[in-house]
Amino acid sequence: MLSEEDRAIYDWQLAVPGFGEEGQEKLRNSTALVSRIGGLGGPVALALAAAGIGRLILVHAGNLRKDDLNRQILMHWEGLGKPRIQSAAKTLSAFNPRIKVEVHDENFNEDNAASLVSGADLVFSCAPLFDERFLMNRECVRQDKPMIDCAMYNLDGHVLPIVPGKTPCLAC
Repeated sequence: MLSEEDRAIYDWQLAVPGFGEEGQEKLRNSTALVSRIGGLGGPVALALAAAGIGRLILVHAGNLRKDDLNRQILMHWEGLGKPRIQSAAKTLSAFNPRIKVEVHDENFNEDNAASLVSGADLVFSCAPLFDERFLMNRECVRQDKPMIDCAMYNLDGHVLPIVPGKTPCLAC
């Protein structure tokens, strides 16, 4: 059940027809995985945190560089030279301390794909490389998990919702 504080925080989305308290509770009890929390995945993760997702699994390898700061909104100057994932987790936890943030300082690969996808209800692929995106797609289809494939090239955006057995997948 939602508390009075929950109702105050999520008042606007509770008023969305067809969403209401039941939708908010479902969101709070859900886990979203976001692969690559940079220029595209960062805003996705922040929007999920703002909406009240219960748990976020963040997957991104590498340390923060200066050229990341102008486009990666979850990052901070004090994180330069440190794993991006730490800055992202710190920002998201400060923004919404009610969510659980699980971090993986690695990118999707053949060794971790099955276990990462198995822990999520919904996967957001924000990876820039097709090998990684196809791997996530293949694993989501295998596990019957919905995936939102998001990509940017220059200033062009692409979003493809994939629901196994109902919509085409990235490999289709």
